Amino acid sequence: MQLVCTTCHTPLTARHDSFECPACGSVFAVAEGVPVFYPQATLYRNYDDIWELDKEFCAPTLFHRFLGSALKYWTYRERVYAQRHLVRGGDSLDLGCWTGSYTYARLSRTVTGIDLTLSAAQVASHHYNFAVQGSVACLPFAAGSFDCVVSAHLIGHVPAANKDAVVAEIHRVLKPGGKSVHFIETDSENIFVRRAKRDPDLYQKYFVERVGHNGLELPSVILKRFQRQGFVVEDVTKMDSGILPPWYYLWYLDNEYTQRQRALAGKVRLARVLCRTRVGNLTLGVLYGIYHRSWEQWFTRLDDSMHISLTVKKPS
Repeated sequence: MQLVCTTCHTPLTARHDSFECPACGSVFAVAEGVPVFYPQATLYRNYDDIWELDKEFCAPTLFHRFLGSALKYWTYRERVYAQRHLVRGGDSLDLGCWTGSYTYARLSRTVTGIDLTLSAAQVASHHYNFAVQGSVACLPFAAGSFDCVVSAHLIGHVPAANKDAVVAEIHRVLKPGGKSVHFIETDSENIFVRRAKRDPDLYQKYFVERVGHNGLELPSVILKRFQRQGFVVEDVTKMDSGILPPWYYLWYLDNEYTQRQRALAGKVRLARVLCRTRVGNLTLGVLYGIYHRSWEQWFTRLDDSMHISLTVKKPS
């Protein structure tokens, strides 16, 4: 993997415990085998405590394989989407890789990971071919290095002022004809979010600050950002754009919202009942999987989505 200076894009020279830029003199340390290109970030050091991640780097069990075929929802719908759209047998870059993804590693010839959190990048380095600590707005890789660039739940965390730089960097490091696949949390115009925004302080607390969603944008705005950088949109799949699963009411609204908006209290109580048992959750998951693959794609508005799966291509 050819590393380049994040300032001037000059190929770096490897030293004993660092990388050095022969052009501008910048020096980048190596910490436990992971090159460090950005000041250590602490914003997401407890991210795995507040959001369910695919933390275990292992093959899915037989039970989870069954769920993957029957329950095309949340983690499983993303895994299925990745299997359908990633460049198989290519060289992939995982942006905001956290500790790594078994699915990406299985489908790719090589995977390189980059994450702001050094400890996460160090774990990913044991699962991937290579990993670095750094910012996705200034990637330390040579132009045309990858067949595929992928991210999961990253772009909604990137402030609006940095988004064009991130998309431009993705375009730079992709090979001509390469693809970029993303799972993106978005702003939304659906009734659930519109109602939440009636209390701006609670919306900021539970929809933005709670999980660091500092850069939510409508799906249509996201598509235009990629198109401005020269990408061609190959596929966009809507998620959470119509009827929402009851656990969304528990995650986002089971708090001060029920005191300030009394109409929500009954919906939250119903959600508790529906989500009380594992069998109930699995049943709802199957039903929402069917809904996601049919009615949601056919009849709901793109800008009503709270998440999208997006595949774009860099022209040859």
